[in-house]
Amino acid sequence: MITQERLKQVVTYNDASGEFTWNLNTRTTKIGRKAGSIDKDGYVVIGVDGKQYFAHRLAWLYVYSAWPNEMIDHINHIKTDNRIENLRDLSNSLNGQNRLKAQSNNRTSGLLGASWHKANKRWRSTIHIGGRQVFLGQFDTAMEAHNAYLAAKRIHHAGCTI
Repeated sequence: MITQERLKQVVTYNDASGEFTWNLNTRTTKIGRKAGSIDKDGYVVIGVDGKQYFAHRLAWLYVYSAWPNEMIDHINHIKTDNRIENLRDLSNSLNGQNRLKAQSNNRTSGLLGASWHKANKRWRSTIHIGGRQVFLGQFDTAMEAHNAYLAAKRIHHAGCTI
């Protein structure tokens, strides 16, 4: 694992832009050039000493002198926005509360919290609170069900920023 000291030797972090630049010349890097590339999932990764690191985790280390305790969440949902003000250290469950898209088992509407109820031929909305599923109601449109879900989510899910 890279240390903050070693990280600062090889790159400079601009907390206003969230970008890293190289501090040394090698056969693959040049001083002052932007560090990192975008991986298959859309995150910026930076290779240091033969190991790949997520830029958002390096930003945390650079600023706070320690690795994040858990996951780093991009508050605005933009995976390449590594400004320190856009990053927060969250548990996996809290990070999941910031999800924008419906899970793969609920693709009937494509909206969070809105699923089609075949028997009643209406849209329904449910939310999980404290490990229990809570029924929020049935609605004429998917958007109404989605809006009911978002209203409940903002009240009950601490990590929610949507």
